[in-house]
Amino acid sequence: MPKRLLCIWLERLHTDCLTLAEPALEDKPLVACEMRASQRVVVGVSRLAKARGVRLGALLADARAACSDLVALDVDQHKARALHERMARLAMRYGPWVSKVSALPMDKLVVDVSGCAHLFGGEEALLADLLVFAREMGVSVRCAIADHVLGAMALAEFGERAPCIAPSGETWRALQSLPVAALGLDEKSVRTLRRLGVRRISQLSAMPAASLRARFGAELVRTLERAKGLEQETLAMRPHVPPPRLSVDLFEAARTPEEVERHVERLMAALCDRLAEQRLGAEKLLLVMRERRTRLVKARRLCIGAAAPMRDAERWMRLMHEREGAFDPGEGIEKITLQALTTPLDAEQSALLGRDANNSIDHLIERLSARLGEDRVLRFVERDTHLPEDAWESVPALRWRAAKAPPCSIDVRRPITLFARPEMIDIESNARPLRLSWRGERHSIRRASGPERITAPWWQGASTDEHATRDYWRVETERGERLWIFEAHHEAARWYLHGRLA
Repeated sequence: MPKRLLCIWLERLHTDCLTLAEPALEDKPLVACEMRASQRVVVGVSRLAKARGVRLGALLADARAACSDLVALDVDQHKARALHERMARLAMRYGPWVSKVSALPMDKLVVDVSGCAHLFGGEEALLADLLVFAREMGVSVRCAIADHVLGAMALAEFGERAPCIAPSGETWRALQSLPVAALGLDEKSVRTLRRLGVRRISQLSAMPAASLRARFGAELVRTLERAKGLEQETLAMRPHVPPPRLSVDLFEAARTPEEVERHVERLMAALCDRLAEQRLGAEKLLLVMRERRTRLVKARRLCIGAAAPMRDAERWMRLMHEREGAFDPGEGIEKITLQALTTPLDAEQSALLGRDANNSIDHLIERLSARLGEDRVLRFVERDTHLPEDAWESVPALRWRAAKAPPCSIDVRRPITLFARPEMIDIESNARPLRLSWRGERHSIRRASGPERITAPWWQGASTDEHATRDYWRVETERGERLWIFEAHHEAARWYLHGRLA
């Protein structure tokens, strides 16, 4: 099996940990500083401060000159380590082996994802899932997948695309366009190479190894061999921590639903206490009950999901009650096992006046999914496309956060009702639509706004009406109906009605 490694770069570790502790700092240009040679140097820059021209490594005095309202705080190593640990626990969701804190710089994590990507639908889907969780945690990350540690780290920090995936066996080729600093060389070597006009890895690799060894030493040549995958890399990894799992062997088989429920309830309380100690939340719970029938042993499995990670034992029990026959003892239950699929979860603040702080829609989704099945309770998710018919898709409601895509960058109004297939209409026009005929009725158009041109992606061509270039108009008839119509430019121009506006 080819080796595949995921690198997670905490791009703004030192400012993100401060912002998470004090949310009021999120809307201010923030930098984190530390003392170096009796001077305060910027070692962390927030997104807003970077937009104002503040750069890493600058003196604080220079940073204040570039941004007058800059907020400067000292580096908090304790908070930075705590945030690093949270990200490490999240990284264990994607692979069994995660790098130790001492193995790499504080702002980087490496995860061995060899043979794991198919569990998420591929490497692109794995990275998308990671970015969704990081965004919900309020952490800025960049990530990349490559064949070896050095390649993954270089692509994560210096890659032009984010996230970046180097196909198996092509990591060295993916590194060619990166600057020489991506190899992790010392500052003196990087400055010397720049003076010589060597700025890219492709230029460095074209130089004779003997010349590089004589000028820069053997370490640079070894670094190039690591980047090519010719030298085996070793990295200290955290010990694998299996998902929280508890089980109980019953001395006497449980033969009534009430007895089975009591055993499950005790296991559930103990499991949630363990999750609270580890600051984890469960996304799914798997209940396995082993039932003995004469000489055969039968295991019954029950999987329950939550709309958001949680560790509320009573709420999990209510979800299990939604599944018919969940605690059916059959001919007697001899062993009960409870296992959790977890993700990092900090303590949540309870609502005022003792009310439930959780979202009621999440409760409804969980109950319906537990009773009807996850694939029968769907939720619409926006897709980043300008084509109206492809702008939404349905996904299981319990997994909508992982499938959620960033909203379309085009800020346009769309109808609240979109027809499954556009309906052909007749139009009388003079530079703009004047009258239309639809379903045997004629309508005079009082107002018309447009056109808005929408074209199919260039790789799909325009050989059919479906992919033809369209000019959309928003029109209002004399009856007050507001319609969304378009003219399709394919051979003979035709007009269609695509939806109703509010």
